[in-house]
Amino acid sequence: MSYSTLVRTLDALRKEAPKTFKKYHPKPEDIEKTNQARAVAFIHLFLKVRFGIVDFAARHEYMCEGSQDGGIDAYFIDTENRCITLIQSKFRTSEKNFEEKTIEAVELLKMEVERISKGREEDSNGEPFSARVFAFQKKIREIRDIALYEWKVTILANLRSINDEQMRRLLDNMDYEVFDYPRTYNELVFPLTTGTSFVPNEITIKINLGKKQQPQLNQDVETNLGTSNVRMLYVPIIEVARVTSKYRNALLRYNPRNYLSLSGNEVNQSIKDTIKNTTKNEFALRNNGITILAEFSSVTDRTGATGEGQLIIKDPQILNGGQTATTLAMMLDDPHAGRAAFESKEVLLKIIERPKGGSEEELAEFIESISDATNMQSKIYEADRRSNDLRLINLQSYFYKHYGLYLERKRGEFRYGLDEKIVLRTEIVDRVDMARALTAYAGDPTRSRSSQERIFEEEGFDRLLGQLNEADVALAYFALKFLEDKTEFAGKLPQHTIRYGKYAILYSVSLVPLSIPKPPKEIPVLAKSLVTKVVNKWEKFEETLTKTSSNLKYQNGSLFNFDGYYKGITLAEDIKAFYWS
Repeated sequence: MSYSTLVRTLDALRKEAPKTFKKYHPKPEDIEKTNQARAVAFIHLFLKVRFGIVDFAARHEYMCEGSQDGGIDAYFIDTENRCITLIQSKFRTSEKNFEEKTIEAVELLKMEVERISKGREEDSNGEPFSARVFAFQKKIREIRDIALYEWKVTILANLRSINDEQMRRLLDNMDYEVFDYPRTYNELVFPLTTGTSFVPNEITIKINLGKKQQPQLNQDVETNLGTSNVRMLYVPIIEVARVTSKYRNALLRYNPRNYLSLSGNEVNQSIKDTIKNTTKNEFALRNNGITILAEFSSVTDRTGATGEGQLIIKDPQILNGGQTATTLAMMLDDPHAGRAAFESKEVLLKIIERPKGGSEEELAEFIESISDATNMQSKIYEADRRSNDLRLINLQSYFYKHYGLYLERKRGEFRYGLDEKIVLRTEIVDRVDMARALTAYAGDPTRSRSSQERIFEEEGFDRLLGQLNEADVALAYFALKFLEDKTEFAGKLPQHTIRYGKYAILYSVSLVPLSIPKPPKEIPVLAKSLVTKVVNKWEKFEETLTKTSSNLKYQNGSLFNFDGYYKGITLAEDIKAFYWS
C-alpha cells in the first residue's frame, strides 16, 4: 500500500509543474515517459519535504539530471546551516523492485563528486559537464564563506551491498545518508500527507520597536521539570501569518487540532472580522494571543534598522492560539483579503522554553497541561485532547508501517493528502471506530455504543491503551471492518445483530483462544477467520440468551428487545459464559 501512495504522491507533484514543462505531463498511455516523469518527481519529493521548497519552479532550479550531469541528479545549498547536499536518485517502477532492488556500485561510480566540487569543467572521460552543473559550480564560487560549508551526499535508493569504507572511497570521503524504501515511506511520503513535511529548526520574526517603552517581558519560571524561561512581546500579525502559511501543521504538532480543522468555525470568522473592520491596533487588545513552546528564543534591537527588532525562535510549536495563527495565514494566502488589513496590527506572543529536566513522558504531560489550560477559544473534543498521546502516535506509526493505513489522530489530519488524491478514504483509520473496537475487544461492548466523548474520557482511555498491545489494536480494528463489510456477512446475521450487536461480536472474538501470536501482516487474515468463527455461532448464542432468566426484562411477548439487551448490563457476562473456542 505504501508504494501505491508514493506513486500517487509523485503524480500529485507532477501536476504542480506548469504545462510548459511537458516532460512532467506525458500522455497517460505512455508508461515509459510517465515513469521517467515520476523519477524526476521523486527528487522533487525529497526537496519539498526535506528542505521545505514548496514552489515547483524553485525546486526545478536545483535539478541537474540528464546527460553529462556527473551522476548528480540534483543538489541543494543550505545557506542557513551551511551545508551542500548532492543527490543521487533511483526510482523503481514496481513495488517489488522499489523495496528489494539495491543501487549498484557502478551507478555510484558515475557520481563525479570530487571533480564537480573542485570546479573541474570536464568529467573523468574528458567530456564537459552540462550547463546545469556549470550553473551549480558558479553558485558555489559565489559563496563568500564556502570554507565553512559541509558537503553531503544523499542516496535515494536501497543500499545493501556496499560498506561504509567503500562508500567513502566512492564519494571522495564525503558524509552521506541513504533514504531506502522505509525512510522514503516514513520520512518523505507520510509527512507530506499531513502537511508536516518541513519542520522548521527556527523561525525569524521582525518586530516593531517604535512605540514600545519595553519591547518584551522576560523572566524565568520554576516548574516541576526545572526552570523555564518565558518571554512575552507583541509582534506584527503579518509576520505570524507568513510563518504559519509556510509551515502549517509543522507548527501544530503538539496542538490538539490541526491547520485545516482550525479553519472553518465561528471563532475563525470573528478573528477575520476584527482584522478587516479595524484600522488601529485594537486586535492586540481583543485577542488572547499565541502561546509557543520552543527550545530557545532571542530578541535583539541591534538590526541596523531604526525601530526594527528581530525575534528568533528555535524549534517552535504552537500550543495555544492555533486558531489565530491559522486565520492570519489563510487571510494572507487569500488574494482577495489584501495586505492593507494587516498594517499596524499586532498580536501577543508568549514563548515558553522547554524545561531541561524530565523524561519524554513528563514533557508530554507538561505540554498537555499548558495546552488544556490555555485552549479556550473554541470547543476541543475529548478525542482531540488525546491526539498527542504517545501511545496513539506509536499506533499511527504501526498502522502505516505494517498496513499502509493512516490513523487519524486529529480531525482533518490527512485533509491535504485526501484533497491531492495522495491518500484514499479507504486508507484512513477513523480514531473513533478504532476506539470503539478496542473498548469492545477489551471487554466492554456496552460502553462501545456510548458517545465518543465518553469513549475518549481520559481515565477510561488510559486504561484502554494500557491493557492492549499494538497487535490487539490491529486485530480489533480489522475485525470491526470485516463486520461492517456487508458483502462478507450478508445473510449470515439478522438485521438486529448487524445494527446493535457488532461490538458484542468483537468482545466474543477476543475470547477465542489463540495458540501463538501472529506477525502483523497476518493479523487481517486472522481477524477475518476469528470473526467468521464467532458469526457461525451467533445464532446459537442469541437463542441461549433469550432463554436466560436474567434477560427476561428484555422479553416483550414474542419479541425480544435486542437494542436494549446489547447495551445492557448482562451482555458481557453472557458472552463470557458462552463457549467460543
